[in-house]
Amino acid sequence: MKTIEEVAVSKYLSDQKLPERKRMYPEAFIDWANFGAREAQRWILTAEELPKHRDIVLGKVPLKNYPILFAYKEIERKWYQFDKGDFYETKVIPYEWRPIERK
Repeated sequence: MKTIEEVAVSKYLSDQKLPERKRMYPEAFIDWANFGAREAQRWILTAEELPKHRDIVLGKVPLKNYPILFAYKEIERKWYQFDKGDFYETKVIPYEWRPIERK
């Protein structure tokens, strides 16, 4: 998977092959890369959207001040919490989640 920066540079280089009148301003690529980075890091409400099947995500749960590692099984509609080196089924459902940052 490419990083946001790699995608932005790739789009910029392909854009430079276009006629000048059709090119985007270079600053626009920086804005889109920054927007993509913010979007990738935003917390998503579980009421709004659920992770994909078997995605491992960070989740926020009530009464905890730190994110917890979860996996979601779409077919079973169950959440699994990571603890002591393994995932186990849990009744604790995060109210917000986000993908894990990739480098």
